[in-house]
Amino acid sequence: MRHLGWDQFRGIGRRLLSAPPNGPLPARWVILLGLFFGCFVGLLEAAPLAVAQRIVGIPLRMSPHLVWMTPVADMLLFGLLGLVLVGGGTLWHRLRSQGVVLGSFIGLGALALLLLVEAVHDAAALALALGIGIQFARMARGRLGRILLLAVPAATPLALISIGGLATWSLLRERASELDQLQGLPVAAAGAPNILLLILDTVRAQSLSLHGRTRQTSPNLEEFARSGVTFDWAVAPAPWTNPSHASMFTGRWPHELSADWLMPLDDRHPTLAETLASEGYATAGFVGNVLYASRESGLARGFARYQDYPISLGQIILSSSVGRALAYNTRFRRMVGHHELLNRKPAHEVNENLLDWLEAMKQDDRPWFAFVNYYDAHEPHFPADSVLQGKRWNRYSHRGGITVGGNSWLDEKSRMDLWDALTHASAYEDAVERVDHALGVLLEELEDRGELDNTLVIIASDHGEQLGEHGLFGHNNSLFMTTLHVPLLIAWPGRIPAGERVSQTVSLRDLPATILELIAARHRLPGTSLVGTWTAASRVTPSPAVSYLTRTPYPQPGTPLGSGLEMHSIVEVPWHYIHNGDGTDEIYDLGRDPHEGQSLAGISPTDSVLVELRSVVFEMMTGAEPPPDLPIKPSRAGRPRG
Repeated sequence: MRHLGWDQFRGIGRRLLSAPPNGPLPARWVILLGLFFGCFVGLLEAAPLAVAQRIVGIPLRMSPHLVWMTPVADMLLFGLLGLVLVGGGTLWHRLRSQGVVLGSFIGLGALALLLLVEAVHDAAALALALGIGIQFARMARGRLGRILLLAVPAATPLALISIGGLATWSLLRERASELDQLQGLPVAAAGAPNILLLILDTVRAQSLSLHGRTRQTSPNLEEFARSGVTFDWAVAPAPWTNPSHASMFTGRWPHELSADWLMPLDDRHPTLAETLASEGYATAGFVGNVLYASRESGLARGFARYQDYPISLGQIILSSSVGRALAYNTRFRRMVGHHELLNRKPAHEVNENLLDWLEAMKQDDRPWFAFVNYYDAHEPHFPADSVLQGKRWNRYSHRGGITVGGNSWLDEKSRMDLWDALTHASAYEDAVERVDHALGVLLEELEDRGELDNTLVIIASDHGEQLGEHGLFGHNNSLFMTTLHVPLLIAWPGRIPAGERVSQTVSLRDLPATILELIAARHRLPGTSLVGTWTAASRVTPSPAVSYLTRTPYPQPGTPLGSGLEMHSIVEVPWHYIHNGDGTDEIYDLGRDPHEGQSLAGISPTDSVLVELRSVVFEMMTGAEPPPDLPIKPSRAGRPRG
């Protein structure tokens, strides 16, 4: 049997070697070649990325499953090219010639590898790959091509087995790590409550009916507020995801932490998840924001399970360099009419991940801590057809690169006319409504399962969003209240008063200290517990509501951060003081000017308040008192958009 198999293999080789150099290849051979090259190029493409991500620790904004997703993506890509060659070959046989087929696959493989080099422009990579493909097509007409064809039958199954092994290893590795952490947990205190921390990514207080918006955007939040405490003036410690989450997880200020645009949260400071695990809690995170809240962000430390990047066709496409190049190309997006994030993880999927985990945890009689991040309110936002009423609305372009696992929708917003700006704002509030709906569905399901009977629930947002106010969009370029004022609600049946509102200014930095005091934990984290803000007998002064922003990797001209390296602010209602990136000062009276239309810096007697607030920030940031003669530099920024 073994001798017969070898004879058959040699027979195939003889037929291939004796085939006419320019004869058309059978369709099955073209497809087989596509699988082979897809596997091979995918493994070559994934290897340096996996080393950079897993061993060196470079954040790539890509799924940890790229070791098998990249080869699968390239198999799909090369298989598609193979189908094109087969289909076209029925009309023109030369497309299925040995030279054209091999040259096409080699050229596409060269393009995939060249796109990994960030310094090489996409157009240059395409030109080089085309040249390589044409040159190899000439070389592949002879003996070299026939030798390559001879190797394909044996190499393709080996490559497929390798990919299957990598996928199995990658998936089982996560599960084994989770089981190891759960088995090593200490015994929890008797009667310890469950803890659910829900973060509504990019949801600003200003757009919630909970905080006075006339449009009914948050009925489920309002219903939940009746069961607990609502904070009217909760302030995010940073106007974007990573440092804000890092502060909520550690109780530290953003300027004390490593979490930044190109740096993850390091292990210098313990996290809330680590602390709760040491108290005997089973911990899990379920994340919709895979760009700045994934494992690569450092936020997963202490969680036994952490589900971030989806295993989906869109994520597989983004694991390929060619897939990313197409996904980030504005012209291609417009041509195919698709502008959504390919790896968007909607709230209902995040809910399903959490509920599946809770179902599995029923076998383990211990309290749990679950962190949930909804990403649906984050851009890109798309208006409903009922709003468009047949009008064309497609003003967005986007930019991305090899180190970015999602799209950055950056340009053209400043050129929107009034109708487009209103449509954009409406689309954002549509998304906020969807988040509120998903929240209501989750809370109702947890209630039906009896999970909320002894569960401490915290609902907040990590930052807000600008919808054209002050001529700005997004959230990582200023410290106006549109980016900092966020919802915060806390409820625990029988332990926290129902239907109460707190008017004091508070910082999300104090969440870890609050949670650990409420559950009477043995360990503590920095910050001031907010329990005293709703307990009349022991009113406390929360941590100052200081916020901090550093410069992004991209230029930000025309913004309050501008060319500066950092800026910071402090809110003490009704006052909001901002120190801009160019060193200028602003202060607003939120009671009289809630939209921050006119800075009062340089106007007496407001300057005395400005100096006092600036001193608090200066001492916090530097550890020293400010010089007594530090001048006030009024800024002309902060005027409403015209």
